[in-house]
Amino acid sequence: MSFQVLQNLDLLFLGIAIAAIGILGFVVFLADRKSITSQTFLFFSLFTILWSIFNFLISQFSTPTIVLWLLRFSVFFAVWHAFSFFQLFYVFPDREVRFSKKYRFFLIPLLTLTSYLTLLTPLVFSEVAEFSPGGQVSKVINGPGIVLFGVVVSGLVLGGIFLLLKKTFTAASIIQKVQSRYVLLGSLITFSLLIVFNFIFPALLDNTRFITWAPVFILPFIFFTAYAIMRYQ
Repeated sequence: MSFQVLQNLDLLFLGIAIAAIGILGFVVFLADRKSITSQTFLFFSLFTILWSIFNFLISQFSTPTIVLWLLRFSVFFAVWHAFSFFQLFYVFPDREVRFSKKYRFFLIPLLTLTSYLTLLTPLVFSEVAEFSPGGQVSKVINGPGIVLFGVVVSGLVLGGIFLLLKKTFTAASIIQKVQSRYVLLGSLITFSLLIVFNFIFPALLDNTRFITWAPVFILPFIFFTAYAIMRYQ
């Protein structure tokens, strides 16, 4: 199969996944606009779309300056994507939530600082150093801010998973238990796909073919979460 055909397939799958994510995000939001869970689900959907688009565009250019800015935008949206993932499990499945002072005065400023460093400074990505013969980025010079980015994003994802597991096992009602189990199932499917195709394949098999398919792998989580919110209110 030629490179052009593979590239067209990537674009097709990306388009289908983005359309599905956007539709589900707005369907859930429009069903109950005042629900903090519905609002956060929409935010998560939109940040997933933006992160996916910039992640895909990185592989479409070979000009160092353009690729560097695309990388910075990608990690910028990755920060808020991880935050919306965490907040979704923080508020799920409630309609109203009062955020703690730590949440408002520590977490939000930390996220703002991290996202600022990723986009507008060279402290996370300072330079695109090399391209492969196929025109793909093969080496990026990282700055010291990459540590903060990694800690914040990893902490948000792990924190979100912890909250989901906690709510699954401590749910007070049958409906909440069923809701949490659907979301947990979608999460397990999505993270299994991401670990296999976006970590094991590139890191251990030197195969980056499926990195741009991340939004496709996120679809199970989006679908099961949307179903849990819509079906069980």
